[in-house]
Amino acid sequence: MVYPHNYKTVFVIDHSAKLLQSSNEDFDFDVGSKGKTPTIPLAPLSKSHWTSSIEAGLEFCRIVYDIFGRKKLISFFASDVVAHPLSGWSDNEQDIDFIQRAFGLLGLPRKANRADDVSVLHGLSAAVDQLHIPTQRQSEARISLLENADTLHNNGRIICITMAKSDSQIDDIIKKFVSLFDIRNRDAFSSDELLPIHNCELVIVAVHPVGNTCKVTERESFEVSASLSITVMVSPSGRSLANKMVALAVNFFNLVITSVTGIPMKEEQNANSSANYDVELLHSSEAHSEMLNELAEGCRAPSQEIVGVDSVTLKWCTPKASASNDIQSCVGAFPLSPLDANSRPSLCLTNFLLGGRSVMLEQPKKSGAKILSHMLTSHGGQIYIHQLTCGKSILDDPPSISEGLGGRITDYRIQAFGELIINHALSPDKPLAGEGAPISKAEASMERTTRVWPMTIGETLIFNLEAQIGLLPRLLAQDQLTMEQVEECRKAIFDMLKLDEQNQIGAYSVQKGKKKEEYTRLMWAELDELVQAHADTSPNHADVLVILNKCRPLPSSEDIANTANSRKRRATLDSKTSRASTPSSETSLDTRGKSLPRSDSPIPKKSKYAGIPLNFSGNQTLLAMWTRRVNQHNNSRHAEFAGRATSIDNKAKLYQKLEEQFMQPVDDSTPGSKNCPDH
Repeated sequence: MVYPHNYKTVFVIDHSAKLLQSSNEDFDFDVGSKGKTPTIPLAPLSKSHWTSSIEAGLEFCRIVYDIFGRKKLISFFASDVVAHPLSGWSDNEQDIDFIQRAFGLLGLPRKANRADDVSVLHGLSAAVDQLHIPTQRQSEARISLLENADTLHNNGRIICITMAKSDSQIDDIIKKFVSLFDIRNRDAFSSDELLPIHNCELVIVAVHPVGNTCKVTERESFEVSASLSITVMVSPSGRSLANKMVALAVNFFNLVITSVTGIPMKEEQNANSSANYDVELLHSSEAHSEMLNELAEGCRAPSQEIVGVDSVTLKWCTPKASASNDIQSCVGAFPLSPLDANSRPSLCLTNFLLGGRSVMLEQPKKSGAKILSHMLTSHGGQIYIHQLTCGKSILDDPPSISEGLGGRITDYRIQAFGELIINHALSPDKPLAGEGAPISKAEASMERTTRVWPMTIGETLIFNLEAQIGLLPRLLAQDQLTMEQVEECRKAIFDMLKLDEQNQIGAYSVQKGKKKEEYTRLMWAELDELVQAHADTSPNHADVLVILNKCRPLPSSEDIANTANSRKRRATLDSKTSRASTPSSETSLDTRGKSLPRSDSPIPKKSKYAGIPLNFSGNQTLLAMWTRRVNQHNNSRHAEFAGRATSIDNKAKLYQKLEEQFMQPVDDSTPGSKNCPDH
């Protein structure tokens, strides 16, 4: 458990005599009576640095207590020769009245003797010890964690208000503070009652009289160690110091300033006339999380009071008489605090809201209708800013799925989409041994299911046949298939084939008026796409693809004729391109080697009884294909003639045995050779 820096804040105010100097910021007090008797005006007054420092710290407390209550804790110390504790972490001490009484009892700074060790380091040392002390919430958390108490991280912030003449004095304070912080924090790690500080931020604010220059240089936040960072700021005393504390509160607690413009108020001098005023309010920045990104020009502007802080401008909308009865769709409610609590416009707005009235705030836009983005109202004596939904309210009817991007589409497969959500709903689970994370299995299942998943009814034909296709898409989406599931896939394919034979596919199609062959082609194309998309999942998935290919019907005669015509057209184009360079074989046979004269007349059409063309690859007519098939069939019905089977160039020799006998040599020693007539 980690507590942020803004959970515990310690103020250390220098209580030395140098803070009794005047801030050089004069104030005029109107003490004149309304009568006719003239009075002598009083001389302007000015506050001391000590008074300005206390008011700045109390202004910081007022904002934090108004917005966060007792969730953020603040402690005060005054430092002279010793550290004077003024408030601690208890709830009864987190109160502005308590802190004011503590400062009143402390009194003004006194001039010290030369031997007295007057330093702000006494207060800084006490502030470090104060951060080590656990609050009530931290003590309860520490007990609940027991053995894991080391996981409780204690963070805090120290704000020191003092006067310095040069950077060397600031460097001396920083050097000594770093040393004592390390020592005190090391002791806290070995203590059972104290909480060590894991990270601390020291902010030193050097004040100087208004109109004078300060020789102290501001330094942005820099890290001294892993657990300590330091920031040095310079501010004039008086009202500027209070604004500096407000800016620190905005930065430390993630606040934002909202400027409500156009508030009608009656003039104090003339009740019959009215004027528009602006009031700046402080609240959490989460109150603007739902605002549109495209804000109108001038919506974000620098704050009128706080230098270096921007404000968000919202326009006042005149409340209706029955506005309290309206129910607004609110995203969240956040407490607020007026930036200038003592100004007349802030007091009028506060009294108006505490009286039970509600005010709507309008978000400026460049064009179009106004957007009511916020509402101001009070609950139990506390003023809140309500963040309203800029879009459709969750209380309104949800938009139709057909009213999406790309136009109005009304044939979404809504029921199938709902089943997809139900089948892939996630639930807490633990990974089993040897398996991957459950989220990986869920992602793989979603990927397989959506490989082929039409969005609309008009895009598909087979997914509209739920009774016939059965569980085929769901079974194919599994990572493994059993033999029984393969048989179920076979049955689903057979049911689709039977439906096609009965000419009933067109009844389930959104596209009417097509021929039976067209519906058949669409059905088998979708089946082929579905099964092939899952064929590589497992061997049984591949068996389903084999079953589909076996069940695929043979091409019809019309398809064969269309294929032959397309081949014939390709052959004609090829012959036209090659006729200019090489004569065809048929032309060579008809003219017996004589070339025909060229003419501009078109080529005569070939008779359909011209006979079988030569066997060129890819240049065969349907008649040639049929003739070759008949000849092959007839040849298979009888034994081939032996002479033709052993012939060369389709020519066979006769009386081969007699020729072999005459070619043999005659032997004289053969018996009876002398009696031969030839001898």
